[in-house]
Amino acid sequence: MTKTLTAKTFNGLFWITTMKLLNAFFQLVVLSTLSRLLTPNEFGIMSIALIILSFVDIFNDVGFGPAITQKNEINDSDIETSFTSSIFLGLFLFISLQFSASLIADFFKNQEIIPVLKSIAFTIFLTSISATAKGLLYRRLELKTLTIITVLSYIIGNGCVSISLALNGFGVWALVWGVLCQNIISTFLLIYYERKAFKFGWNKLSFHELIGFGSGYTLGRIFTHVANQGDKIIIGRFCDIATLGLYERCFQIVRYTSGLMGEIIDKLLFSPIARKQKDLNIIRRVFLDITYVLAIVLFPLGFYMSQNAKYIVKFILGEKWLSSSSIVVAMSLTIFFWVTTKLGNTVAKSLGAVYERAIRNFVYAVLVVLASYLGVRHNIIVVAYLISIVVVVNYVFSYIQIKKLTTLKNWNFIETHILGLIVAALGYLITYWFRRITGDFYNNTYINLIGSGMIYSILVFITAYQFDYKGVFIYYFTKIIGKK
Repeated sequence: MTKTLTAKTFNGLFWITTMKLLNAFFQLVVLSTLSRLLTPNEFGIMSIALIILSFVDIFNDVGFGPAITQKNEINDSDIETSFTSSIFLGLFLFISLQFSASLIADFFKNQEIIPVLKSIAFTIFLTSISATAKGLLYRRLELKTLTIITVLSYIIGNGCVSISLALNGFGVWALVWGVLCQNIISTFLLIYYERKAFKFGWNKLSFHELIGFGSGYTLGRIFTHVANQGDKIIIGRFCDIATLGLYERCFQIVRYTSGLMGEIIDKLLFSPIARKQKDLNIIRRVFLDITYVLAIVLFPLGFYMSQNAKYIVKFILGEKWLSSSSIVVAMSLTIFFWVTTKLGNTVAKSLGAVYERAIRNFVYAVLVVLASYLGVRHNIIVVAYLISIVVVVNYVFSYIQIKKLTTLKNWNFIETHILGLIVAALGYLITYWFRRITGDFYNNTYINLIGSGMIYSILVFITAYQFDYKGVFIYYFTKIIGKK
């Protein structure tokens, strides 16, 4: 019997959550290990290379992969056109980066970037090969397969290769070879699992249909990229490379946590919502339910991370990074807003409002660049606080767009936040009180992290079990475990 879309979605929830949690665990291990083996300067060089790489990658498939996921019906011509177009564009972008590397290095006033950028640009071509295959796998919600590919390629590439080379004194090249190996392994695994996506062919009608969605999607991604990387671009341009390395490491601690949940939401909900475009009642209910759940989970998580910033930095990165813990304090408080904005983006994208979303992302990008430019005139901590304010402003803009698309009522949306904020405030106050009577949990990193973590976790569990007046947690829990 063919699985229903709902069954596939909740089965997908299990596998994509598994994939992201496993990846998160291994990334934490790799991040912690490499931060003790490499310097902020080396991370700064790699950060610039990855900023440029991720920007160029936006154009790599012009949204062909997501278009394959979103289109109601696809045929062999669509698949062949997507693959062929992506290949030729990826090759063009790879060659372009070889010639423009020196200009990019001049902009950032650092010539060490040139060989790193030229080498890592090969991943652009690898991504172009696998874009259509990924789109097909996400379309069918084959998330178990994607879990295997993602986790295995990361463990071997960024894990084994990077750490081994860093231990042997390869410096920034340990990071370069790790990323290259990860992408090579991922591409070969996608070829193995999705062979039919690797066929050449081109159809004019298919091309226009795919690019109709893809162009708007890509435009939105350009502005999203500037918004997500604008602060690091400005820091890399006007500060020294080591300062960028410090900022990027702390940025990664917080944004990886929010990015983890954001990707789960995006990858899991994009295809199902895209197929339910006309049922606004369902989309509105899902949006409010997930916002409610995220508020109860992420407001406490943000308060916990902000309250324990120095211990988190010391535990994950090591003592030499402690001077940048204030960045974690500022950014942690925005975790809920960042993830829920991602939810809004997913809904807008699934409903086809890609150009309206692109306009909003443009405004967001301008605000990020402006805030970063004003902040670097003082220090990177000021940048972090200004960026946090901009994230909240963008969250409001995201809600306004979703309200127009789904006719959402203001109070229904505001109400979803209240319980989560109460839980977070209680967790903060109880943790503060325990620290007062125990001498900051005896000033021990592990006791602080575990002790305060238990306080917040118990509060979230009690809230979900006893005070979930909407019944959302029970409803989705029974769906996940397969009860009727």
